[in-house]
Amino acid sequence: MLRGRANPGDFERLLFNTATQDGTRVRIGVGKDPGQAGKSQALHLMRALSGFTVMPAAESDKLTRFGPFSSQCRAGNVKIRRAGWNEDLFRALEVFPRSRS
Repeated sequence: MLRGRANPGDFERLLFNTATQDGTRVRIGVGKDPGQAGKSQALHLMRALSGFTVMPAAESDKLTRFGPFSSQCRAGNVKIRRAGWNEDLFRALEVFPRSRS
């Protein structure tokens, strides 16, 4: 899990480096706003991540997107690998959806 704010160039480098570390077997989901700018951004990211599987999906509100994950958590189907980012993830989940970001 990576969190932070970055300018577009730094964001693309971070995204590409993360995709490279994860490997080509990991699918990358990106949000696609319904307007022309969102479609252009999704296409740009797909081109920037050439060689990786990128799946743009229409944006919806946070609670709607969180629903499937929440259901799988309740069913006991989510496993989290021990890592340095665990505490950040747990803090973010504990305050959802009231968090600032």
